[in-house]
Amino acid sequence: QRLTVLWRGWEAARQDPALGTSAWWINHADPHMSALLSLDGPFAGSQDENLPGEPLPYRRPPTGLFDADRQPAGIYDDAEY
Repeated sequence: QRLTVLWRGWEAARQDPALGTSAWWINHADPHMSALLSLDGPFAGSQDENLPGEPLPYRRPPTGLFDADRQPAGIYDDAEY
């Protein structure tokens, strides 16, 4: 909810060339980010690292589902897919 409100508020504020973005930082970003990043907020358990997870499953789509690929032949090794 907070992220959606931040985004919508930003989209409205950026239309105001005078003080829109300044007011957005003060009235929206600062209070919402303080809540989101607080010790008991929703991101409290986040780690400052990015580790690879399990790859997402992939199944080749049925032949004919999509138009022919316009890439030149031989660019991709079929084993990659």
